[in-house]
Amino acid sequence: MKKQLSPFALHSRVLRLTLCGLLLLPLFTAGCAGLFEKKRLDDGGPLPSVTISPLDEARQAYLSGDYARAATVALRLASDSSLPREQGVEANRILAASALRNNHPSVALTALDQWRILAPGADNAREWQDA
Repeated sequence: MKKQLSPFALHSRVLRLTLCGLLLLPLFTAGCAGLFEKKRLDDGGPLPSVTISPLDEARQAYLSGDYARAATVALRLASDSSLPREQGVEANRILAASALRNNHPSVALTALDQWRILAPGADNAREWQDA
C-alpha cells in the first residue's frame, strides 16, 4: 500500500523542485548561450565592394547594352600605352563595336585601325570586317 503524502510534504517537494530549477536555469542558459548565438555582420564599417577590371567593366557594359559606358571605358583603356597588347586589342574591339552602336563612325574607324596595328591580320577576321 502506498503511503500518502501530507499536503505540507507535497508542497515542500514542489517548492524544492522549483527552487532547484530556478537555480539551475542560469547555469544552463549560460552554458548553452554559445550554441544558439546568431551570426551577425560586423558593423565595423562598410561591406567590401566587388571590384572588376576596367576591361571586364567595358565588356559587361557592352553585353548589357550600355554602349556609351562601354565606349567610354574602352576609349580610356585604348588610350593607355602601358596596357598589354592583348588587352589593347580587346579594348579596341569593344571600342569599335560600341562606337558603331552609338553612331560614332570616326571613333569606330580609329579603333579598327588601332586593332589592326596591335594585331596584324585582324582585318581578315569576320568580326573586324563586319565592323
